[in-house]
Amino acid sequence: MKKRFGFTLSEIMLGIVILGILLALLTPAIVKVSPSIDKTVVRRSFYTITTTVNDLLSNPLFYSHINEATGEIYEGFDDTSSITYRGTEYSGNSKFADLFIANLNYKGSIDTSATNCSGAFSDITIDTCKTVYIANGSKWTFATPSGTGNITSYILIDTNGDKLPNCRVDSTEDICKDPDVVYDQFRVIIYKNGKVIINSADGWAAQSIKSTGTIVD
Repeated sequence: MKKRFGFTLSEIMLGIVILGILLALLTPAIVKVSPSIDKTVVRRSFYTITTTVNDLLSNPLFYSHINEATGEIYEGFDDTSSITYRGTEYSGNSKFADLFIANLNYKGSIDTSATNCSGAFSDITIDTCKTVYIANGSKWTFATPSGTGNITSYILIDTNGDKLPNCRVDSTEDICKDPDVVYDQFRVIIYKNGKVIINSADGWAAQSIKSTGTIVD
């Protein structure tokens, strides 16, 4: 008698049913894990920001505390005079953002397209807009405001890069209005005195930062 190889139609159908049941059971668990992963990215990103801000402020190569020519005292990131770092010159309003990016472990090139700032920063007059992608898959957009206010830079972080939903609390897209949407973007404000905050209106992200004992606005 010849041996039979392969599966019968009924066996295949039974296998499909079992796979469907397993998928139905596992999908809710996977969905619940995703926000936790995003919150981990929030905490790590915020730690990177505060650490880099402190490193830049404490290095006199980047920011002097006094104008030797006039005797003017600089506070925090007030010093926008030109400096050369790793063969590149940095100066002006975008000095902070440019130096921050230079000290950030990012992939690829720097995107200077203004469209990256058109949504999240529509309420701000922007001087420069620069976007980079980080090794952990997140996307960071640096918006340098125009003028001489007390804010040196805004940073919009998308925890999962270009993947959907690309939403934060004040997003106006239809997908972001869904009550069940999991936000994946938040905005950090860097003040010229070195203060770093995340707006408490960003909900889930602000709660992630609070759990580390960091003050939010």
